[in-house]
Amino acid sequence: MSMGLALLCWVIGGVVSLLGGLCFAELGASDPKSGGMVVYMDKAYHPAVGYSFGFTSWLVSGSGSIAALAIALATALNNFVDLSGMQVKLIAIILIIALTAYNCLGIKMGSILQNVSMIAKMIPIAIILFAALMINTLMEDPVTACIGLVVPALGVLTWFLFDKRLKKETQNQEK
Repeated sequence: MSMGLALLCWVIGGVVSLLGGLCFAELGASDPKSGGMVVYMDKAYHPAVGYSFGFTSWLVSGSGSIAALAIALATALNNFVDLSGMQVKLIAIILIIALTAYNCLGIKMGSILQNVSMIAKMIPIAIILFAALMINTLMEDPVTACIGLVVPALGVLTWFLFDKRLKKETQNQEK
């Protein structure tokens, strides 16, 4: 597979994810109640469907994905520190309990942690993307490399402007 085709796949996946996020943002703006998908399922189909979705998410999907992520993080830590299988599981359990306790402190505290972790995830992705674009284009054409710097910079600028506008609109709705 060529590098351009791989990059195109990432761009298409990003656009599809963005469209999904925009759909949920529009649903949230049209019906600003807490509950997310449960509220949307209640309204679109029937309250029994919304309840079933919420119960299934709580019992199976949510707890399963939380456990899988905690095990994945503890296993990744195993690359830096030699851990036994039991220690990996213990770290995963402690992580789940600690994050649950932290989120019980309130929405503000939980959102701060979520923002910090999102930035911590975006930094390596941006570095990998920047390095991949620069290594390939510097070998071929320096002018294309400069364009490769400008386009992501404009994307980041747009993201920051959109984020500030979204925060401003959210604050206006709370008043």
